Amino acid sequence: MLGALLLTLILSYKFTVDTQKKWTLPKGAATINRDLLEMRGNVAQLADVAPTKPRDQNWLSIVAAADFVGVKVTPVVIKVKNLDSYQGNLKSWSGVITGDVTVVLSLIDKLQKELPIYLYTYAIEGKVIKLNFTCVGS
Repeated sequence: MLGALLLTLILSYKFTVDTQKKWTLPKGAATINRDLLEMRGNVAQLADVAPTKPRDQNWLSIVAAADFVGVKVTPVVIKVKNLDSYQGNLKSWSGVITGDVTVVLSLIDKLQKELPIYLYTYAIEGKVIKLNFTCVGS
């Protein structure tokens, strides 16, 4: 009886080892593994991203900074979404910043480092710029 059990174990082990040597990965397995590793990295990066502040708070920060430097912020209602408007999942408000070119561009440069702002079209007449933007938030 012990001999039969031992023979069964040896044959099972040999069969497993022989089958494993013959088995090969399907075509594209390396690509799939690489893609999975990349996706895991992307998920980790997304998990590390800080949540956005509320849209209203971001908008008030923009208006306060604009008032401080003497430029005008005017809200704009966009009824039809197009390439010149935000099309993502976050809440958004659009507007136009009008003022001296140097002041507006300096302000926007500073604000973009602190807030989620998307810039779109602009028009310059003399030393005055009108810059369309969208502010997003949760």
